[in-house]
Amino acid sequence: MLLTLLICMLLSAILSLGGAENLYAATEASSEEISSEETSSEEISSEEDVSEEDDSEMPAGPDCDLNSPSAIIAVEVGTSTEEAALEAYPDATYIYVNSASDGLLAVTSGKASAYAINKSVYESVVSAESEGITLHSDGVVGESGEVAIGISPVTELDDAQALVNAFIAEMKENGTLTEMDNRWTAEHDYTMPEIAEAEDPDFTITVGTTGLAEPYSFYEGETLTGFDIELMQRFALWANAELVVEVYDWGGIMSACASGKVDYVMSNLFVTEERKEAIDFLDSYRTVETVMAVADTSGTGSGESFLGSLASSFEKTFIREDRWKLIVNGLLVTLEIAFLSGIFGTVLGFGLCLLIRSRYRIISVPARAFCRLMRGIPSLVILMIIYFVIFASSSLSAVVIAVLAFSLIFAVSVSRILNTGINSVDQGQWEASSALGFRKTAAFLHIVFPQAIRHVLPLYKEEFVAMLQLTSIVGYISIQDLTKAGDIIRSRTYEAFFPLIATAVIYFLISAVITLAVGRIEIRIDPHHGPRRLPKGVRENADLIQMSARQSAQQTARQFRESDTDASDMNRKELIHITHLKKEYPNVTPLRDVNASISRGEIITIIGPSGTGKSTLLRCLNRLETPTDGVITVFGENVCDKRADLTGIRRRMGMVFQSFNLFDHLTIVENIMLAPTLLNKQPKQEAYENAIRLLKSVGLAEKALNYPDELSGGQKQRVAIARTLAMNPQIILFDEPTSALDPTMVGEVQNVIKQLAGEGMTMLIVTHEMKFACDVSTRIFYMDQGEIYEDGTPDEVFTHPKRDRTRAFVKRLKVLSFTISGPDYDFVGMTEGLRQFGAKHLLSERRQDTMCRAFEEICAMNIIPNQSEAYVLRIFTEYEEDTDTLEMRFEWSGQPYNPMEEGDELSITLVKAYLKDVDYTYADGENRLRVSM
Repeated sequence: MLLTLLICMLLSAILSLGGAENLYAATEASSEEISSEETSSEEISSEEDVSEEDDSEMPAGPDCDLNSPSAIIAVEVGTSTEEAALEAYPDATYIYVNSASDGLLAVTSGKASAYAINKSVYESVVSAESEGITLHSDGVVGESGEVAIGISPVTELDDAQALVNAFIAEMKENGTLTEMDNRWTAEHDYTMPEIAEAEDPDFTITVGTTGLAEPYSFYEGETLTGFDIELMQRFALWANAELVVEVYDWGGIMSACASGKVDYVMSNLFVTEERKEAIDFLDSYRTVETVMAVADTSGTGSGESFLGSLASSFEKTFIREDRWKLIVNGLLVTLEIAFLSGIFGTVLGFGLCLLIRSRYRIISVPARAFCRLMRGIPSLVILMIIYFVIFASSSLSAVVIAVLAFSLIFAVSVSRILNTGINSVDQGQWEASSALGFRKTAAFLHIVFPQAIRHVLPLYKEEFVAMLQLTSIVGYISIQDLTKAGDIIRSRTYEAFFPLIATAVIYFLISAVITLAVGRIEIRIDPHHGPRRLPKGVRENADLIQMSARQSAQQTARQFRESDTDASDMNRKELIHITHLKKEYPNVTPLRDVNASISRGEIITIIGPSGTGKSTLLRCLNRLETPTDGVITVFGENVCDKRADLTGIRRRMGMVFQSFNLFDHLTIVENIMLAPTLLNKQPKQEAYENAIRLLKSVGLAEKALNYPDELSGGQKQRVAIARTLAMNPQIILFDEPTSALDPTMVGEVQNVIKQLAGEGMTMLIVTHEMKFACDVSTRIFYMDQGEIYEDGTPDEVFTHPKRDRTRAFVKRLKVLSFTISGPDYDFVGMTEGLRQFGAKHLLSERRQDTMCRAFEEICAMNIIPNQSEAYVLRIFTEYEEDTDTLEMRFEWSGQPYNPMEEGDELSITLVKAYLKDVDYTYADGENRLRVSM
């Protein structure tokens, strides 16, 4: 309260220096949401009219001319006072306010020349000793208005209209109505008489009121009182009914009556033609006169000092009638709605996020449509639709309905930020968890969601604070929250300063507390915050600490051999069999027809140009990619079968990715422990000790309590290998394990893989490191054209390749090829192509001349002239940069013909002088000539 007072004193000083106009603008914006929606076109028109007028000063004071365009009159929409003002001052400019307190504030702050007010309400303002307001000299203006009880057109009460009319007639006849009117409006005696409640009520009457119209319906402390309140209590007793009073804002009370949320409206309700279209009115029970409240320009005031005025205002706002209790009760209601909506909205948002991410369109499409619909409708409209339309006939309390509405609104925001957080987690995290054998749900809960939360919390915090502030609109549906409590106090004191400042400060403090609390949670879940500790449930093993890296490696190898021996398929030599595997994407087919058999203990390196399906083959083996066609049998089970136990197969066939895919929210040792403890149900202590042994074997035991982002690339890849080994797999798939590493780190990972190779682990390795592939492998797959183009031992593939593409790849050959199928070929173009090939690869002019001379003498002068039948001549020029070897190969069909022996003697003699070596063969109807230059 002291903090509030200090802030209030500061702002009061600002007001005294001319800041009242700005404060009024904020007040008007917060209190006129509904009124401004109903009359927005009129307001815009009024503003345009004002802007088009000259800059004449707005008239003010009790004798000013109000019937001029420069005069601005504040009115409440749809009231008899508005009609009276329009009738009396047709040339004036009008602005719309939501209550008497707002209208009077518009006058005192200089935003309006006058406010059209019910004469009885004005007299209540004078009795409240409100300063700065006086009556315009025109006195009563326009015609008198009628006040009546509104009745819901859909009320379920029998003879509701006749019942109240009979009651009003009796009250008029016995003089009670006149006595009440005199006591409340003339004498301003606000003492509510004791009125008994019906002992055995026959039915229930629900009456709507505003609590903002002194002396008809207002709060005295925490008690709702006034002329209309006494009238409704007398009516309930007279009708032997139970009375239920619902308090609404002016913007919601007509909707409540029209929708059937209340049976009657009693709140100094003016009868207008427009209102008659929405609800029914009973017989009028009193008339009202309209007067114009204007600013008191006489210069007289209370004479109080600044501090005295501030203290008086504070006493009137908080102390008098214990009005501070209204603020406290409103605060409790606000907190109740906000926190319950936050809890339920978070749960609903989580479920909605899962629906949006569903792979079934029948589920995801409606969920996305619902979110778009909710985001496209203003929150106030959603609240009123739910309360006045969907739950129009429900007996649920307004607080419950508000919690439901804000839960739905908040759920849409939560689903959006959760979806954003989940999408921010790298796809590799999903793939790594699947490769370890996690099902999708477990992967989400243990791996993806904990990482997403770190991205979500800052957004969640802001959304929750926004939702808390948004609850200020619940006053429209019969809820007395914090903002409504401030409006009620303003309706009694006709002062905006303290009620608004108190509301603002409380909202700020709540927001600050929430921000701090969520901020603490952010810090706690930050993996880098706090001391590094062993995982829960484990203790340090002294013997393990003293174990050397060699001993750890030996024990790991022994553990692998034991697990491999215990396998149910221990006698199975063939572990993987691939038959006619095909994988198509919309624009490319990386695998066309792959066939292979892989046996236990084999180390197969897959090489080939980029884009030939090497990684796709590995991903198909453990079904990270679904094959288009073909059969893959792993451990005797067809993984392409929908009924295949993929998680079981993946737990026995590990995979190491080129991008590491370590789990960033876990320490290194936790990364290794996670899958064994959750999937294999391994005791935590045992899993921890095994993890430390594996880290020692890859030389990273000292990094056990570090997080992945604190490691180098090579260290991360070694941890990824250790994590895979923790599941004791029988097969490991390495997808380019060194491609993302600096050259200085490649050796670290290669040494670990070589160590595994020495232990007999079955491995498939995709790599572009040819020397490493040659050193570690037992077999080489060269992939090209969507198939295993050549399969052999390292010596066969690297030293003696059988096929041209393999030879060109492993020897890193630069190749230029031509095809000639008749005498009409482009000799000049082909010769120029040879020179461009030589220039591109920096060959000397002499070697370029030699290529062109060999093409001319061998091909043009000898092979082509000696072909007597249809033929196809293929010419290959190959340059191996490593050995600086330049060769040309000529291949053509037909009868045997060796141009180097049978050709033109002069021509062949000339060309031989420039050649190093010549080799001619004839097989299967094909002539093959190779010349080295």
